[in-house]
Amino acid sequence: MAATLVRLNKALLGGLACFAWMGAAMSQTPAELPADYDSVQMSGKLRNSGTSFSVYLKCIPVNQATKEAAASVKYLGTDGAVPNCVVDSMSLTLNGRPIQFPAKTYADLVDVTLPRGVYLTTRGNTVVLHVFGGDGAGAYKVRYLIERQRLAAREIEKLNEKGESQVIKQTF
Repeated sequence: MAATLVRLNKALLGGLACFAWMGAAMSQTPAELPADYDSVQMSGKLRNSGTSFSVYLKCIPVNQATKEAAASVKYLGTDGAVPNCVVDSMSLTLNGRPIQFPAKTYADLVDVTLPRGVYLTTRGNTVVLHVFGGDGAGAYKVRYLIERQRLAAREIEKLNEKGESQVIKQTF
């Protein structure tokens, strides 16, 4: 009888401990988890010039076929790892006029930091669309330079093999 009471007492104490743990866990504020974005769309006016703009950038997950192709393609934003997402489309309008972005100017962008890694600034009369992505050694910054309502150049800032920052400018 005493052994039975000891077992019941242990079971009861174990149950109470579990109940107390559950109550403590439920009383804590749940942690906020970051959202998982697949696109960003924004519009507004540039302060310096009053130019109205609308930007849209969409990423798609890297499917198995793309992962196999990724081994032979040089994407920005990777340091040997297979990327999670690839830019699928990008558009920009300035004062209601679309700016053309050929696929070759964004198809190498992966793991873009959405939504805060996409924004616009100006350099004098040049509108600059910034796109940041990757992380660690694979991090990059791309700046699209828009002059006279057309894409004039793309600047790619990333680390070289020595770990030094380098900027490569491509003109169109």
